[in-house]
Amino acid sequence: YMGALVFSCMDGNAPRTPFASHFPFLVESGWRFMENAGGSQLPTHVIDAVTKYFRESYCNLNAGYAPSMAATATVAEAHSFVETFVGADGHGKVVLGSSSTSLLHMAAGCIEPLLRPSDTVVISEANHEANVGCWLKAAKGAGAQVRFWATEETSTCPLDSLDAVLDDSVALVAFPHVSNILGEIVDAAALVRRIRAVSPRALVVVDGVAFAPHRAIDVGALGVDLYVFSLYKVMGPHMGSMFLRRELMQRLEGPNHFFVPRDAVYKFELGGACHEGCAAIVGMQRYLSDVCGVDARTREGVLAAWAMLSAAEGPVTARLLAFLSQARGVRVIGLTVADPAVRVPTVAFVHARLAPAAIVAACHDARIAVRSGHMYSVRLFERLGLSLETGVVRVSLVHYNTVDDVAALEAVLERLFRD
Repeated sequence: YMGALVFSCMDGNAPRTPFASHFPFLVESGWRFMENAGGSQLPTHVIDAVTKYFRESYCNLNAGYAPSMAATATVAEAHSFVETFVGADGHGKVVLGSSSTSLLHMAAGCIEPLLRPSDTVVISEANHEANVGCWLKAAKGAGAQVRFWATEETSTCPLDSLDAVLDDSVALVAFPHVSNILGEIVDAAALVRRIRAVSPRALVVVDGVAFAPHRAIDVGALGVDLYVFSLYKVMGPHMGSMFLRRELMQRLEGPNHFFVPRDAVYKFELGGACHEGCAAIVGMQRYLSDVCGVDARTREGVLAAWAMLSAAEGPVTARLLAFLSQARGVRVIGLTVADPAVRVPTVAFVHARLAPAAIVAACHDARIAVRSGHMYSVRLFERLGLSLETGVVRVSLVHYNTVDDVAALEAVLERLFRD
């Protein structure tokens, strides 16, 4: 069964994959959805889980009566699944919040008291602004210095640029696992090892928002102290997730009430995690289990599911990059290789003659969902000399997209580029 799924996903003649058939929007709306880096669509499993929660256990937690305890179990199961999802077991805990941005700002507020005026904070220029502004604010509040880690179009987080900003004063380094513009998969584990070797006191913060929809996260193997990703970009609710390494969590004073234990996840979840969102997270687990034929409550099941989902992206990534690489007047921003070990199918480009907004408008007329803009990667745009005003066109695919989707996009772009 699993083999059949992978085969049909790689069959360029199939108009819809088995994955896509589980997503009502993809089946019913008439849109080809290629704006997944802004947020993925939801499978029936997630929609049904939220509906069931609202119908049967929309209650506050830990009140003792059966529906309340069912809600309590849902919230606990959601936390447990996300910890399994990121490989947190034995390494730390997961905090759930309204978004990755809000979690990073909350974390920065908690970490600021640990910083000293003699410390340095290193921030990658390739970051989404969510992983920049909060650390600038924390550094300013602590009187610490800031160094920017220069990025390059074909190397998101260059090692030589990292070496130029590391020393024993560095107390925190923040960088992305994948840039939401460049799409390159950063060797985060190697970078963490380098940071530990040169700046052993440094906390390492990684933004995994653009990585999580495409590959399995393993915070233990990465060796990070803090890792965020957005659940709504991985077939889930509009929520964020933040892994905190146990040793860091024990040093922090979370913002919740004084009587909440310091080492409790709830210390970092003001008002608690969204209950219906937690029901949706449980639905994510059911989707992976059902469609991929695994038990996604286990780490082995999660890894097997992501091997399958990642494999499904291969043909569409290759087709899209092959077309854009040879299209007259097109500049792909970042690497043009489709190697799944090197990049994900989040692809940004500009055209020598046509404005990004005009290209996107033509796609929308054809009911193809893509977008233009700077995608909050302002520092990267400034470094690469890209226009913040006009931005880039971004096409972002995931496992449920098909070669047929890409062919439809190609038809629109070919007509535009020819006219």
